[in-house]
Amino acid sequence: MNTIKTNHGEFNVVDNGNGGTILYVGDVKVFELPNVAWWNLDALEAAIEKNAELITKRINERVNNALVVTRDNAANVLEQLISVLGNEQKGFYSSRLKQCLNKLNAA
Repeated sequence: MNTIKTNHGEFNVVDNGNGGTILYVGDVKVFELPNVAWWNLDALEAAIEKNAELITKRINERVNNALVVTRDNAANVLEQLISVLGNEQKGFYSSRLKQCLNKLNAA
């Protein structure tokens, strides 16, 4: 993994195995450039510039909008998890998450 600094941010670049590059911000994959070699700095900068709007959008979606769980929103987060995971593994997740939600609401 190498790091590249551009006008649009700092990215970790990795070979995608097919002659292209994967861009990461930290350890979060944000974009793939399928026809740009990871070692070609000029081509990487040009491709990042060309796709800057989409890359910025992906960074905002995947990196900047990370869910922050606080005491105030924990019940809401647990309710969302129950709705997403509730039917898996014969209710294992649902029952455990409901126990946590009940304890949180009782406090």
